[in-house]
Amino acid sequence: MPIVISYAKEPIGAISVYSGVITGGDVIAHLERLRACEQCTFRIADMRTVTQMSVSLPELHRIAILECSIPDEYKLRKLALVGDTVKYRWLIDTYYLFVERWIGKRRQYETQTFTEIEQAYKWVDLKE
Repeated sequence: MPIVISYAKEPIGAISVYSGVITGGDVIAHLERLRACEQCTFRIADMRTVTQMSVSLPELHRIAILECSIPDEYKLRKLALVGDTVKYRWLIDTYYLFVERWIGKRRQYETQTFTEIEQAYKWVDLKE
C-alpha cells in the first residue's frame, strides 16, 4: 500500500505516510478514508519517500473538492504537507489554485508546506 495512516492522540490527528509511486486514484481513495476522522484536529501528509506522483488535472480537481467539502462540524484545523516542495511545486501550486480560486475558500483549516517532518510536528503541536 503506497499510503499508510497512523493516528495521534495528543492532539487527535492523522499522519499519512506516502511512499513509492502515488497516483491520483490513491490520493482520492485515501481522502475518502480520512473523512471518517471527525475528531482530527490536524492531518500531516508525509510525502518524503514518494518517488513519483502521477496525478491528472481532473484528479487534482477532485482532490481539491474533497478537501474543501469537509463538513463544518469536523474539528480539522491544520493540514501539513511534507516533502520535496521544489520537485512537486507544480502540484502544490495547482492544488492551491484549485482550492483558492476555482472552488473557493470554504475550508475551515489552515494549510502549510514543509520540507522537514519535525517542522510539521511543531506546527500542529504534536507531542512526540
